[in-house]
This record gives sequence, C-alpha cells and structure tokens, in this order.
Amino acid sequence: MLHLNLRAVCTVVAVFGALSCSAGRTAATGDPTVGGSGGSAGSLPTGGLGGSMSTGKGGDGGIDLSVSSGTGAAGPGDCDNDTKGSVYILGQDKQFARFAPQTQDLTVLGTLNCPGEEFNTTFSMSVDRKGRAWVLFANGVIYHVDTKTLNCTPTGFLPCQSGFCTFGMGFVSDAAGSDMETLYVSGAYNQPGASGLATIDQTTLTLTPIADYDVLAGKAAELTGTGDARLFGYFQDVPIRLAEINKADAKVITYSDLTQIPSGLSWAFAFWGGSFYIMSGTGIYKYEPTSQITTPINTNVGFDIVGAGVSTCAPTEEPK
Repeated sequence: MLHLNLRAVCTVVAVFGALSCSAGRTAATGDPTVGGSGGSAGSLPTGGLGGSMSTGKGGDGGIDLSVSSGTGAAGPGDCDNDTKGSVYILGQDKQFARFAPQTQDLTVLGTLNCPGEEFNTTFSMSVDRKGRAWVLFANGVIYHVDTKTLNCTPTGFLPCQSGFCTFGMGFVSDAAGSDMETLYVSGAYNQPGASGLATIDQTTLTLTPIADYDVLAGKAAELTGTGDARLFGYFQDVPIRLAEINKADAKVITYSDLTQIPSGLSWAFAFWGGSFYIMSGTGIYKYEPTSQITTPINTNVGFDIVGAGVSTCAPTEEPK
C-alpha cells in the first residue's frame, strides 16, 4: 500500500559501520519513467473482490489475474472507525493527507514533524487496523504516526535488517475476516540480496525475508492488503503490473498489465471497496476491475505521492 520513492538516497549508520542505500530510478527491465504497452487489465464480476479476474492478454505467458470470493466484511473487534472509509496518503516531503474514496475528497491534514527526521524525506507508509500509520523514512527509520493528531512515536525499528533499507509496505489480514494482520514489505531497487518479500513483526520489529518474486524476480513493488487476506503488488515495470502475491512464498499468483496508468518517479496504491486507488507522481487514479476502466480522480494533488495506507478494516466490496 505504500510507495518506493525512486529519488530517495539513504545513509544508515548500522552497528558495524556506515551503510548506504538508494532507490534507483531504473528498473531491471528498463526506465520506469517510460510508458509501455502490454496486455489489458482484466475484469472482475460484480460483488467486490470476488469471482475471477481475467485478462485479454495478461502479462508474460498469458497469466491471468484471479481473485477468489470475499465477503466484504471487516474483521471483528478492534477496528478504528475513522480508517474504514479512508485511504491515507503520504507525500515525499512529509505531507500527510486523507482521501475519501466514496466522495473522492482529498484533505491535507498537515506535515509530519517526526523528531530527528527534519532533513530526511519520507519513503513509504502503511496503516494498521487501529488507525496508526507506519511511516518509513528514506534513512530506513520507521515512526508510528497517529492519523488523527499526526503525532510521531519512534518504533525502535533497526534499519537495514537483512539488507532491506527501504521498501514498500502493506498490512494484510491473516485470514478472511480475521482481526489479526501481518505487515509485509517489499525490497526497493539497488539492494542486492534484499529484493522480494519480507515481514516485520509488530512486537519485536524483526524483519524476516520470505523470498524473491519468481515471475517478476528482482523487481520492486509497492504493496496493499485486504481484509479477506489477499496481498497485491504494484510493480513499477514497463508497463506497470498489478499482481496478486502468495504471502507464504512470494510467488506471483497472477498478474496483469495496466497500460492506462502513467509511470512516475513516485508511486503508491491501495485497495478499497472493490477498486484499486493508484497514485503515480502527483496523480490519483481509480482502477475498477469490474468495468476495466481507469479514471483520473486528481492529476495534481500538489505533491509527489510516496505512500498510501488503508486499514484491513476497509470494505472489500463497494458499499451499498
């Protein structure tokens, strides 16, 4: 659900010395700023994240993007009600905003002022079901941010664990309708040995690599998760690719090419109410799988978007 800021360069002082990492501009198969053509994005039957999504031409090898049935219900218990109807958006220069998918209103809530990060740009973000944002800075430091007050709290996360210095982020429910969730991360460019999928334990803050992607191996992804336990990746390739990812082994289950989304130097995305809200550069776009339509919502929000966070309490189907 968060972004990989291609212009960010981070320098992290680790236990054994100084370690530098950067997010490169060029993907493994070409410059992501160059648009491309490819298979068309697929269709999803009515009823939100349910049924089968197929493509006329779905990526390399004709792979189709498929998602199984979801109830659209949030998990029980501990949901923060304010986050159910919102997608939170993070700008490269610490701008923090709330986007309401149902009204398409964007409200800039302010600018983050996390202690010690005055000279660092923001890189990625995810939001847990309690309404707390996990904000990653370009130096590998993660802060908790209250989505209502924007107060910052250090997490104590040790940067550059297993070589993952910067990464995309996304919370996913452990099972459909569960109130338990896991934070998944995806390695950025130019981090040898630290590409692919990993998890961060919310208690110990330990990062555990899972594996590199197979079909899209070596490529960076921003992540978004759902309340019915599905993980999706936005791969800034040429063309942009939307994939469902197996959480257990990082294998790409299926993927489709999204040729109507312009490539940009920053990106993020989130799944809400049966549609994907995709951010590229300063723009927000809605991709509706049912109709295969991509609609520009706001092509210039006034800042480069590097993160998008949505709670796993959010609906997986369009609210009635």
